[in-house]
Amino acid sequence: MDCLVCWLATFGFAFTIALTHGPLGLFKTMREKVKARFGEKHWVTIGIGCPVCLSCWIAIPFTIASDTGGILMWASSVGFTCAVTSISPD
Repeated sequence: MDCLVCWLATFGFAFTIALTHGPLGLFKTMREKVKARFGEKHWVTIGIGCPVCLSCWIAIPFTIASDTGGILMWASSVGFTCAVTSISPD
């Protein structure tokens, strides 16, 4: 059960931050500010708009908080996000 919660939480947060407006347009505004500061082709700008890239960082606190923790939990959370993102329509 911990795995499923960690996977879904990682995917949910990564998807929300990277691809949605968020509450009161918060995430859209954040992405626009990052783009204005670093430019469109900078790795930070590209990374903040990519759910898979964000999941690498977002999975860390969920992995630490889970009872099973460890590198395998982190990797499986990132892998779940990759799998769901790859099968979703563009």
